[in-house]
Amino acid sequence: MADRYPSIYQRARKDACLTQEQAAELLSVSVETVKAWEQRQRVPRPEDVERMQAAYGTPWLGLEYTRATCGQLGVLPELRLQGLPTAVLRLINGPRRWRMTTGG
Repeated sequence: MADRYPSIYQRARKDACLTQEQAAELLSVSVETVKAWEQRQRVPRPEDVERMQAAYGTPWLGLEYTRATCGQLGVLPELRLQGLPTAVLRLINGPRRWRMTTGG
């Protein structure tokens, strides 16, 4: 079932609108390595993930990597990725909902 969903590495690369070939070049690894990470055949090293974050512009990848590799800790918050318009609306509407429920 996990194979039906993109891995965090594939999602990050696609968010950056990069092909596997472009990603491999930016990360100084082979295309086969990028494919292995994305198909969950190999786990990247922390320094690889750090390079991915910089190359893809995806700061959330570090937290997701830590959660995936150290999940037994159970102390990391769940990330809820959403588009900017949705996040702005939540930010705008959040205080209003809070005021309505607290009478403020």
